[in-house]
Amino acid sequence: MTKVENAPKITEIIPSDKQKKHTALVKIAELNICMFLQEHNLPFLLAEHLGKCLPHICPDSSIAKSLACSRTKASYITKECLAKQQLHEIADVLKQTKFSRIIDETTDIFTEKSPALVVRYYDEKSYAAVDK
Repeated sequence: MTKVENAPKITEIIPSDKQKKHTALVKIAELNICMFLQEHNLPFLLAEHLGKCLPHICPDSSIAKSLACSRTKASYITKECLAKQQLHEIADVLKQTKFSRIIDETTDIFTEKSPALVVRYYDEKSYAAVDK
């Protein structure tokens, strides 16, 4: 009987629709934090401080309290999710339009060379030349 009493309940194992929705909203919030950091060229270390600060800013938000996006998770989401998605979107556009390449190489403070590749194309949606 003690094992049965200590066993987790089915409602704890199988999340309810409300729990699934909450989890999805937390993931969306974490993605938005990562996109914000990436868009404004901010360091991933900021995600660690932001994750601790948001529950204090929004004390009534259960989503802010559930955020668990620190530096490691933010860099993983950016590199493995957002960057790959952007790469596919850019590749799809470049398959249909003419583009030019701009290749440059830079040396960082550790004297390691890093190549940079930029493509320039005309975006029909915004009616402007775009560099990516």
